[in-house]
Amino acid sequence: MTPKATTIVGATSGGVSVGTFTGNGVLNVASTAGFPTTGTVSVETPSGAVQLTYTGLDPGGTAFTGVRLKSGTGTLVLGTAVNWSDVQVTLPLKGKGIHDEMNSTTFDEYGRMSANLGLEAPGATPLAQNIILYPYVNPATELIDATNLPDGIQMSPISTSTDGTQIWKITHNGVDTHPLHFHLFDVQVLNRVTWDNIIMQPDANELGWKDTVRVSPLEDTIVALRPVIPRLPFAIPDSKRVLNPMMPLHAKGDLNSTLNGQEAGFNNTDVNGNPLTTAISNEVVNNGWEYVYHCHILSHEEMDMMRPVDVHVSWSPPTAPTALTYDQGTLRWVDGTPYSTSPAAWDMHHSEISFRIERAPVPAAGDAPAFDLVGNAIANAQSIVDTTADPGTSYVYRVTAWNEGGQTSSNVITR
Repeated sequence: MTPKATTIVGATSGGVSVGTFTGNGVLNVASTAGFPTTGTVSVETPSGAVQLTYTGLDPGGTAFTGVRLKSGTGTLVLGTAVNWSDVQVTLPLKGKGIHDEMNSTTFDEYGRMSANLGLEAPGATPLAQNIILYPYVNPATELIDATNLPDGIQMSPISTSTDGTQIWKITHNGVDTHPLHFHLFDVQVLNRVTWDNIIMQPDANELGWKDTVRVSPLEDTIVALRPVIPRLPFAIPDSKRVLNPMMPLHAKGDLNSTLNGQEAGFNNTDVNGNPLTTAISNEVVNNGWEYVYHCHILSHEEMDMMRPVDVHVSWSPPTAPTALTYDQGTLRWVDGTPYSTSPAAWDMHHSEISFRIERAPVPAAGDAPAFDLVGNAIANAQSIVDTTADPGTSYVYRVTAWNEGGQTSSNVITR
């Protein structure tokens, strides 16, 4: 994708020429003389003057070259040039597929034709659209790495191919139009391409972010997505479940039969359309933050026209609670990531999901305590009452914070 850009050819401040911008947006000046510390720079462009306000010069001497100018109220900073006129971000198209025709789908007892979601196998052509249909219980193929995604407070434009942006090409080999609905995030329709290669721009009512997109037959619907990961004052557990809750643990389908894994509810076909060499086994898997996208026609989503979307969020062990005390049955501690009224202070990745209250009889000298779990406290809690302790027994206590990145414990105290 190539963002719109204008070549900057010159800049003045207070009517005094202060330097020349090259085509990549770099200001070259021999001195800061005539360049006020704060003010407004008029940047001449082929389409007219653009006013850019700045609040200071980055320290670095009075003679410099290669100043990168941030538009809007900000700072003139020294640093690597940003080539505004030729910035390109190359993102791969991720092929998705829909099929709803006879011989590839089924009918229910009322004669309603079902449909399925899946992938488009690489190398498909208009004469050989290779659609791989998956049931919901197949391992997730829509995977989103949240490492570089924005968090809802610090937003940034698309700038690299690793900032979490994805482009989906949804190929529809079928007969009906389906409204595809996305959970967690909205998408933007970029365009559509028919199978006879006609490019169609989004309709007027499709501009901007949408949670539901029309996908029509015999064309590719191309959407962009870049989910915003909410910043929270506590951590959220990942979705860990068996692939197919309707089947026994470790269930498998036959690789060599015409059912191809359907005995266990799976499709034993890989993402390239080739038969798997190892059958899918019904195991517990970590789906991260598990969401879905599906057809919003009720009978279709009820009949498995739905696939998981797994967002993988990075975690670090929570900051340990401190200053644990005991007073007349009440345990108190200091939360390592206490709640703040300012969302900017929230650090979800180092916060706890909850606290485990652990207790053990006072051990013999030289022995380690054999802690048992005696209670749980919600995230950001700082006290709890132990109602199960035997008044005649001496105990040691600790409070352990945990999240998907690990766990950390407080100091150990004796009662």
